[in-house]
Formats: sequence, structure tokens, C-alpha cells
Amino acid sequence: MKPRELRTLALIGAWALSAVALFPISVDRGWLLLAACLVGISALLGGVVRRLGANEFITFIPALVPGVVLYFLTLGLDPWPIIEDTAYFVWYSVPPMPEHMGFRLLCALALWLLYLIEETLYVRMQLTAVTLLLMFTPFLATTIGSLYPIANWIFLPGAAACFLLLLAASASEGSFGWRLSHIARTFVTVALACVLAGIGALWGGKALPALESPFPGGGESNPTVMLADPQLELDNRLHSADVQVLSYTLDSDMQGVYLKMNSLSSLDSQGFHLSGTNLYPTSNNLDTPEPPPGSIDFQIDVQIGQFQSQWVPLPWITRVFEAPGDWRHDPANQGVTPLASTSGASTMDLAYSASGAVFYPSPDALADALAGNPLDGGVTAALPGQNPPELAYLAREITSGLPSDGLKALALRNYLQSSVFTYDLDANPGTTVSGLSEFLLNTRSGYCVHFASAMALLAREIGIPSRVAVGFTPGKKQEGTDNTWNVSSKNMHAWTELYFADFGWVAFDPTPAGAIDVVEPTATPTPSASPTESDSPSPTPSESEDETDTGGRLLDIPWQPAFQVLLGLLGALLIALGPNWLRMIQRRRRTSTRPPIATQIENAWEEYLATVTDFTGTRPTGTVRKQLAAAKALDPDPDLQADLRTLAIGVEQARFSNHEPPADLAPATLIRALPKAPRRWLPRSLYRRG
Repeated sequence: MKPRELRTLALIGAWALSAVALFPISVDRGWLLLAACLVGISALLGGVVRRLGANEFITFIPALVPGVVLYFLTLGLDPWPIIEDTAYFVWYSVPPMPEHMGFRLLCALALWLLYLIEETLYVRMQLTAVTLLLMFTPFLATTIGSLYPIANWIFLPGAAACFLLLLAASASEGSFGWRLSHIARTFVTVALACVLAGIGALWGGKALPALESPFPGGGESNPTVMLADPQLELDNRLHSADVQVLSYTLDSDMQGVYLKMNSLSSLDSQGFHLSGTNLYPTSNNLDTPEPPPGSIDFQIDVQIGQFQSQWVPLPWITRVFEAPGDWRHDPANQGVTPLASTSGASTMDLAYSASGAVFYPSPDALADALAGNPLDGGVTAALPGQNPPELAYLAREITSGLPSDGLKALALRNYLQSSVFTYDLDANPGTTVSGLSEFLLNTRSGYCVHFASAMALLAREIGIPSRVAVGFTPGKKQEGTDNTWNVSSKNMHAWTELYFADFGWVAFDPTPAGAIDVVEPTATPTPSASPTESDSPSPTPSESEDETDTGGRLLDIPWQPAFQVLLGLLGALLIALGPNWLRMIQRRRRTSTRPPIATQIENAWEEYLATVTDFTGTRPTGTVRKQLAAAKALDPDPDLQADLRTLAIGVEQARFSNHEPPADLAPATLIRALPKAPRRWLPRSLYRRG
């Protein structure tokens, strides 16, 4: 096996060990399999071309093929939608994240690119210390990105194994030299990476909200948390195959119940999402408000199948929750989450029971209802600072002349359920403020999350506290059973909750009737004429109509075209100057005085051959003396010719003699005296071999 092939195998092993460090970030492992396939194919293609005698620069080109093919097959010419969706998913998720195709794809491509860079540094340029520093990237990403403590077995042994693999391969080839200075420099590099990882861990602990300790007895009993956003699970489930996720049995004649996972209370320019809250240990009895008069008591037994989530589906209002394991309760949003570092897996195959009451107020009861104060510090009443004024006008137009907040809420729901809007699962999934403005004022086409978020936003415009609930519709009743219902992934749903003084949080489902097969959670109001396209409120232009709205998903920003242009310019610069930069790096490495004298002589002779190739376009071949004959093409200067003859004698002694080459030979000094070839875009020595 050739030395470069040994280096490649060692690098693949070290790369795999470093990639495993990303395991705590996601429950999905598909990204590692995909990345391993890309790396394996790249290494195989590069090795085959290298065996055919191609230059190292040429071997890099076929190594790019698998990643480029996957990129264009999946991302195409416009990668921004997938990048944007994945960035949103990562930003609002907490490790371990659930499966997400965009994250799997981009993570695999990122690891593949990391391997190509490491392969260039370690195999082609033989920069072991720099490669080790770069190999700490996955460890550092896990340290910063994971809110759960990272087990020592992931970090220390993995990092040590990467270090030993690369060091052993370098030592076996002899290029590392095993000199004290090289080993010390490499250890300093590793120490620097550890320091950076520690700083990242401290920064991550301060910049990100703390999670409940995943170990029994650890941490405080009620930490402030930011857990995974259930809206992400909603988008994934609605656009995937329909599979049964759970079944439940009611002890009464109720026609099914909505099962809520949690509520999205915080609103900013990016839309509705989870806000920081407090989790408290559960002891079967949950800290929930008293059900309002007219509520219907229930007892429910639930069996979850292959459904993983950080939140347990429960009816509103659940007062008693019984399940095996250790659980935490969010009294503000009435969410229940398992206490474990692998919390997503804790809901799979879970059987639990609950009891409480559901409340469906009639239109008559809502006729006199007034908005209340949920005592949440204004979280559910806040509006983004740059909310489009057209939305406030639309909300006032819809509710104009209505005397109570309850009637205004019904008017908002009726407007969204009217023929003005259409239900479309293929609509843009974005629910940012700018996206909701586009939905309400222009497209008027979307699915449940658009309708629920739009109603919550309009309700805040008229002073009613609101939030978006995410969970499941009642599902379908199982034939031949007393009152058992089956719920599938397509039953995952979003609806709106508004807060009233006399009732607390009341559920409204503004999704158009017939779009989903459910029973309306609030009582059906007295039939009234639905607004049509012609008589629906149409906001008039305002003074700020021309103001630019900077809302949008994470990458939906006005300077995105400029960013694309910048990337294009950087890519063009890399293409234009990259080959000459690589040639310059080669020359500097070959003229280094750090390796042993024999290695210095070989490096200097290799640089002499490359310089002749750059000048003449033909690489000298044959014996050392025949290769020396080509020196006349460089410069006929007698002193230079004498220096090259001295270097050639040193090469022959290093290769064929038992005598050590003269210590005062100074091959690097001889090579630095060589004339530099005329500058070309692609130096000939990078692609021409003997």
C-alpha cells in the first residue's frame, strides 16, 4: 500500500470518529450513512485516478463528483428553500432533534466538504497539525449546539483516537519525523482545540436557555427551558406518509377530543414559537386552572405507537396524568414532557391515562365575553415592532361594530373559514409575520398553521391575548368499539387559543370547514352570511405602505441577493487564484528547513522538477543526472548550475548511499535561488507528470 493510500485510510477512520461526536445533536443517523457513502466514493475515485499516475490536483476533481451530483439532484439550482427551512428547524429545535430531511442532507454535505478539506491538508499537503485542528469541528459543534451535558466517552476518547490515527499514519510514512518539535506543535494544536471547545461550552451555556438536567436528581426543579417547537413536527407530519400514531378510548359519549401537545405563545417577526417557561415535576395531579362552568368531564386512556415527540398529546384541560417514567409539567401552556436526554424516544409505545374537562362555549356564552389577562407578562399580547399596518386595518374592518371580544373572535374565525380562503397543503410553509401578511392580503391559500397563526395575529391586533396550539384533531372512531378513536399523522393540526376573562383559554379552529374531518372544538355559531371575494375587507393603503418589512424566515431577508452575489464573487476569486495559491503553498512547504536533512533534499529536488515543469511544460524523467540536464532550460548561470549539481549529488547520496548527506548542504537555500516561472492561471506542475 502506498503512503498516500495509508494516509487516506487513516483519515477516513479519524473522520468517522469525529463525525460520531454529532450523535447527541439528533436522533436521526441517516446523515452519517449518507456522508459515509459520499466520503467512500470520493476516496475511491481519487485513489483510482491516483493509481493511474495523475497529479494530485487532478485527483481532487473526481473526488468532487459524488457531492456535486447529490447537490444538484436534491438542491438543484435554488438551494435556498431547503437551506432556509433547515435553518429554521435547527434554530427552533433543541437536541436531540427529530428527523428532518433537510438537516440530514445538509449535514451530510457539510461533513463531506469537511473531509475534502481535511484530505487536501493531510494527504496532499501533509499538514497533520492543521488537520487535527480542523477535525475538532464536530466536537466543537456538539459542545456548543447540545444543551444536554456531553458524556466524556464521546469527546475525550474520540479526540484521542483521531489524534493517534493521524499521527500513526504520518509516522509510518516518515514524513512526520517523530521529532520533539513536531510532536510538541501537534499537542499545542490539540490543546488549543480543547480550549476553544471549553469556551464554546461556556458560551453555549450562557447564550442558550438552560434545560432540565437529564440525570435524576440533577439541576433545579423548575428551570427555565426552551424545548423543541412542535410546529416543526406538524410541518413534517402533514407532508409525509399517513401512518397511525396513537389511539385513545374515552369513558363517555363524547365525539372525540382534540389532543394538544403545547402552545406557541411567543410572537416575533419570525412568527409564533415556544417561549421560555418553567417545568415542574409531576405527581399525577397537574397544576391546572379550574374548568369554567359548563365543562364536560372526561377520562381518557391513550396508547402511542411509533411516534416520538418531546410533548405528550393531552386534552385541554388535563388535571390528572398517569404514565410510567419521570415527567415535567409546563403549567403555563399545559404541556407535559419526559425528563430524559433522549426525550424524543420516551413517548414511543407509551401508554398513559388522563382525566380532566373540556370546554366548548356556545355563541351565546361568547356574546358577552371580554378579553382577560393571562398574567404571563404580556407574552401572549405582544406584537412585533414592525407589524404591517394593513393587518391592524384588516382586523378592525372584520370586527367593526361588534360589542364584545367574544363576538369579534367569532367574526375573525368566520372570515378565515369563508370562501375567500382555500385550504392548500402545498402552500409555502412559512408563518413569519411577512408570510402571514402575504397569506391574509394576497394569496389567501394555506393550511392549518397559516389559518391558526393568522387568527392569533389578528386577535392580538384587536387586544385579545392569543397563542397557537399544536396537536391532533380527534381522528376517526374505530368501528365495533365503545368509544375508541384512531389518530394518524395527517390528524396533526394547529388551531388558535384566545384568552377571555370568564373562561380562560378557549380553542377556536379557523381552518375552513371540510378541509379536515373534525368536529369544531367551539360550539357552532348561528349561521350567518359568509363574506365573499367581493365584499371581504380590503385594507386601504397607509402612509407606511412603502416601508420595507424585514420579517421573514431565517434567510428570507432583503440582502439575500447581495449575499448570493458575494458568494459568487468569492467563488470566482477562489477559481481565479486558487491554483497559484496551491502552487505557492507547495513551494513554501518544500523549502522548509524543519524536516530531517534527507527529507529536505527530496523536497528540494521535487520543487526543482516542478519548477522545470512550470517553465517547459514537460516534467524531467529518468535518473537524477538526466533530470539535472533540464536545468539549462531554467537559467544558464554557472553558479546556479553548480548549486543544482551539488543538490543532485545530495539526492543520490540520500537515496543510494549509506553515508549521510552533508549537513551544510542547505537545499532550501539552493531552491529559493531558482527563477520563478511565468505566472499562469493553472501552473503546469499541478497537472503534468512524467
